[in-house]
Amino acid sequence: MKTQVTDRLVRTKELKEITGMSTATIWRREREGNFPRRRKITSGMTAYLLSEVMDWMNNLKKADNKDKA
Repeated sequence: MKTQVTDRLVRTKELKEITGMSTATIWRREREGNFPRRRKITSGMTAYLLSEVMDWMNNLKKADNKDKA
């Protein structure tokens, strides 16, 4: 029986590719509460939940469409 993966962890390098933002911008927005929080995986590794990042991006699109209406 195969387990279907519905979410996964995304490290900063991939996150930058997904969002098009720099590391500094990601961290600043996170600190301001305008971006999903990273998760501490080990003492030296953090990652983001892809589902939370995608929800954040979808909310940006909705807000942008609302402003254009």
